[in-house]
Order: sequence, then structure tokens, then C-alpha cells
Amino acid sequence: MTSSSPSSSSLTPPPPEDLEWEEWDAATSPLSFAHHCLAGSFAGVVEHTLLYPLDTVKTCWQSQVLGGCSGVEACAINETVKKFSVGGG
Repeated sequence: MTSSSPSSSSLTPPPPEDLEWEEWDAATSPLSFAHHCLAGSFAGVVEHTLLYPLDTVKTCWQSQVLGGCSGVEACAINETVKKFSVGGG
């Protein structure tokens, strides 16, 4: 009976992870530092503009559900959106 030894490729550790992948480097980036700053600022504004209203509705809906709202219709997301659009919260 022959014993099989594990292959040497399974014993080698994986290559180290590049933890600095998001750092801006002038030598490798086709854009200037100012372009990177503007792109990051624009991305932040778009993210807040699009996701803040959704997060507000989600949080209100969760508080209604956890608070024991009355009836299935009162706990629906579309009812929460109507509540925000009519009464402002």
C-alpha cells in the first residue's frame, strides 16, 4: 500500500494581499491628484444624494415593524414612502 503525500502546491501559502490598492500613485495613475479628489467628491455627493433617502425610509419602516404596527398595510414600505411624501415623516 502506498501513501500519497500532499502536493507541494497545496502547501505553499497564498500570495500576500495588496492592502494599498486604493492609494493614489502618480507613477501608475493616468489622472492627476486633483482629478482623483474631484472624482471622490463627486462619488460622495452622488452616494449621499441617492442612498440617504432610501436609508431614511428603511429606518422608519424598520421602526414601524419593530414597534408593532397595526395591520399589514401599515407595515408596507409603500405606505412608509406615502407617509414621508405626504406628511414629511
